[in-house]
Amino acid sequence: MLFESVVRAVMRKMMGVAHGSDETPNPLLNGKFWTTDNPMDPNRALRPIWTSWPPNQSSWLREAVQKVQLNGHQYYAHPGGVNVKEVIERLTEVEIESALQTYWTSLRVKFLAKQKPVEEQSSKARDARLKGRRQNVSALNIVTKCQS
Repeated sequence: MLFESVVRAVMRKMMGVAHGSDETPNPLLNGKFWTTDNPMDPNRALRPIWTSWPPNQSSWLREAVQKVQLNGHQYYAHPGGVNVKEVIERLTEVEIESALQTYWTSLRVKFLAKQKPVEEQSSKARDARLKGRRQNVSALNIVTKCQS
């Protein structure tokens, strides 16, 4: 959905992550969520913790909701020419909070997977490739039987 794309763009901007990337920055070791305490610093970046949602919710969620509401249309331009600002204005805070939590959860999964040993990561990738090949072969067999 459109507003979910806006939420992703705002979160990436807040974390200082490149457009189109789902990079998961490492949390700060000092228990803080921002790289600097100065909210006016242009280099200030969000560093969520990936262990639990409630600390994130109480620390930066309100600011993220405001950024979506006020600036979301600046971070995402819909290729179909849809007026993003109008779409955002119709959203409730609860809808925006839910979308932010959903995106945080998907990034959390990626971050935790990245923390696993390389051997485990590569074996999962290999298993996924094999599963994909099996599905492709099964689909090909079905098509071949139908054509016979």
